[in-house]
Amino acid sequence: MRYLSLPEVLDLHERIIATSGGTRGIRDIRLLESAVNQPRVTFDQTDLYRDVVSKAAALCHSLIMNHPYSFPWSVPTLEKEFPKEVIMDLKSSRPRNPRGGKLSKEDMDRIVARARMAREDRLKGYREQSLRIHPWVCARCGRDFTHKNLRMLTVHHKDHNHDNNPPDGSNWENLCIYCHDNEHRRYLDYMEGESDKIIDEQAVPVTHKPFAGLADMLRDKNK
Repeated sequence: MRYLSLPEVLDLHERIIATSGGTRGIRDIRLLESAVNQPRVTFDQTDLYRDVVSKAAALCHSLIMNHPYSFPWSVPTLEKEFPKEVIMDLKSSRPRNPRGGKLSKEDMDRIVARARMAREDRLKGYREQSLRIHPWVCARCGRDFTHKNLRMLTVHHKDHNHDNNPPDGSNWENLCIYCHDNEHRRYLDYMEGESDKIIDEQAVPVTHKPFAGLADMLRDKNK
């Protein structure tokens, strides 16, 4: 069975934007890679998604839940994730070419490569420090790691501020990639809920009382 690659998913995203509009850019390349690999997941050496339909559903569900692409309120996140020159590659208000929004293979490879390099450069410093300070164990699920699978152990910022990196490691915890994704998904759900709460608090209370005079009307009718 042939699976969609990361450049192919990027190309589909560009085509959708060219057709229906939207915001270009990658909010988190790691979450996009996680979504693209979701249809390949196995359990006990057996495919978790056994047919094309279930694999396609798993890919679409992961793309929706992970929110790997940029959206209007994620521009500050982009600025923290990537340097300015990378953002200029990832984010543009105009089509990539006069025929539409399709990216060439070279453009997609360049964007993905630079996004990965920017993220790796930013993570390299405090990841290495955290691995020296903290045990190679996921702080959520308790999974142990060795040199063979250490690439799957990531560093999570407890306050979700990637610029807060105290040398004692008090703002870091080691999480496996699955628990790390779940932690960020929970944080996004919380932030979206807080936005809804603010909107509710600003809403004008209803003052109209349609049944205010009903008791008097019934009393007069019974007389």
